[in-house]
Amino acid sequence: MLGAALNGSNAFLHERRRSAVEEFERLGFPAPKDESYKYTRIGRLFQGEYAVDADAPPISQSQIDALEVPDLDAHRLVVVNGHFQPEHSRIGSLPPGVIAGGLQDASASHPDVLNRFVSKFTATDADPFEALNTAFVRDGIFIFVPRGKTVEKPFHILNLVSVKSPTLVQPRVVVAAESGAAVSVIESSVAVDSVSPTLNAVSELYADTDAFVDYYRLQLDHKAGTVVTTTNVYQQSTSNARTTTITLGGRVVRNNLRFLPDGEHCETHLMGLVVANGSMHVDNHTSVDHARPNCVSNELYKNILADQSTGVFNGRVLVRQDSQKTQAYQSNRAVVLSDDARMYSKPELEIYADDVMCSHGAATGRIDPESIFYLRSRGLSLEDARKMMLQAFSRDVTDSIRVAPLREYVDQLVRQRL
Repeated sequence: MLGAALNGSNAFLHERRRSAVEEFERLGFPAPKDESYKYTRIGRLFQGEYAVDADAPPISQSQIDALEVPDLDAHRLVVVNGHFQPEHSRIGSLPPGVIAGGLQDASASHPDVLNRFVSKFTATDADPFEALNTAFVRDGIFIFVPRGKTVEKPFHILNLVSVKSPTLVQPRVVVAAESGAAVSVIESSVAVDSVSPTLNAVSELYADTDAFVDYYRLQLDHKAGTVVTTTNVYQQSTSNARTTTITLGGRVVRNNLRFLPDGEHCETHLMGLVVANGSMHVDNHTSVDHARPNCVSNELYKNILADQSTGVFNGRVLVRQDSQKTQAYQSNRAVVLSDDARMYSKPELEIYADDVMCSHGAATGRIDPESIFYLRSRGLSLEDARKMMLQAFSRDVTDSIRVAPLREYVDQLVRQRL
């Protein structure tokens, strides 16, 4: 059975998957005593029986068109239940040498290119969810931008889930930019006609020397059940890598982000915004490993929590002994709108170099009543004053979105949620 499940990949991927199966069997799901999952007991949510693959059911073009970002001119890549859908995708003219399409197709048509990047920067020996995804991934998206090329229009990946029974959907996205290349990628995750799906998604981003990679993850769907995402980012010298995670939906969401700036003069940015209500539980777990000197990282995560929702932030910055002249900044801010909402924040700095500029901070509280009073004295209703304050609170994150139509779209979604 295992051999059959691993079919459909080249020899390199086949071996990586077989090794990942062994790692997952050794690791198992996180136990209640696992410190990194202290506030998110996610292991118990995977105790049922799941199918590990699901064929892509028919998806209408109107359903896909409804999920587009208004006024966004982008190359569209559609994935349903982890499988690339070329008939629904729309890829325009690309610079010579750029590869964009299905992971399985790339394993057959460009194996030498794909094998340079896929599963090279994952922690399958330490993280069970990465091992599980690597073990059973069948398809996904592969984007490769060769040396010196710039893809002017962003790629928009529509990661759709449509299942009628308990199924573990495990999409994979691999984005690689060679030296001097530039690319922007937007990934939207949406459940279509599904019953509380379970997702375990892995994204691998590679930025070579002088490369620029801008990556956005939109978690918008209220019908989504348990969601685990892992984003691994590897950087070479003088590269610039940015991630922005917007979470507006999901029952239990765990986002793992791991950055390794492995060359001098790297620039790293991590942005995140959570707007949660009901009984939503959203956990953002980040790690930046400064392995080389003269690098800069900036991290900003904000939470708006209502009803009985829970937010978790654990951000770890490691500055190694030889990483002198590092600048690392980390901030987590949260607004709780009810007595039953909870925020758990654990910023961490681990510094072994002596010539650095590093800071971290966390703050959780209510909306400032004096500011509300001021706005109401200018004629605003209580509701409008609260919305204005919360929208201003979120703007630090949304204003950092470099793709203008996407920024306006996210602003609109946040206003609707507030």
